[in-house]
Amino acid sequence: MFDALTLPEAGISREILESIGSDPTLGQILKACKIDQPLPEAVKMVLVDHDIAYFNAKGNMVLAEAGKAFFEDLFSQESSDH
Repeated sequence: MFDALTLPEAGISREILESIGSDPTLGQILKACKIDQPLPEAVKMVLVDHDIAYFNAKGNMVLAEAGKAFFEDLFSQESSDH
């Protein structure tokens, strides 16, 4: 799914975000983070409004360069810890 998030012509659709957001475990995480709105709206507020992601012409969410760099750094730190 990370690959789809980083390809400007792909991205993650609102429907996929909604299905991810309906997962009970993720719902608990969102509540713990004080995010009470549905995941698509939370994504817009947290990622898009802060230029970490954007919506492409299809309306799918794609990580901006800043978002890709953040996650690549996070993944590289995780793999170096093992």
